[in-house]
Amino acid sequence: MVDRDDIKAFICFCHKDTAIEKLAEISNKIFRNKKVFVEMKKVSGLGNYEVRKYHAWYKHITLSCATYALLKIAAIHTEADFNSQLLRIEG
Repeated sequence: MVDRDDIKAFICFCHKDTAIEKLAEISNKIFRNKKVFVEMKKVSGLGNYEVRKYHAWYKHITLSCATYALLKIAAIHTEADFNSQLLRIEG
């Protein structure tokens, strides 16, 4: 799941007493964040802006993140509604 080079980078830049479990936990969080950013690029237009001014870039990033969050919430509620209706039909 995690590239071997990433693990070397974690070992290289951590305190020498850091437990391997902590390194695994951190690498898992980084992998999850990368996965979310790739999904955000596809769904909410995160990668569709060429930077010209900082304020415009910041607004674009903020709106893209808000859009992604709303879409995820809508998907969760839609799935929950669908599942509850399915249970009523079957039950």
